[in-house]
Amino acid sequence: MISRSGACAPSVPLTPPTLSAVALLSGRELLVLQLLARGYAREQVAALLAIAAPEVEEVEHSACVALGVATVEEAIELARRRVIL
Repeated sequence: MISRSGACAPSVPLTPPTLSAVALLSGRELLVLQLLARGYAREQVAALLAIAAPEVEEVEHSACVALGVATVEEAIELARRRVIL
């Protein structure tokens, strides 16, 4: 689960990425942010993607870096404002 502080640590229909999303985020980063934005916990995202929870954390971190923000919540909000999510 994402910590309440939101700090980034190193069969669901989703919106297809826009061109701007492709430029900013990898497909996996976009997918992870979409799932987190829909309220999925980190462990649920890991299970859906058949990866380990620490790998989800790494993807969260790389998405934060790509978007130039410090937290997952900021990444989700910025992605929504840019109509990526």
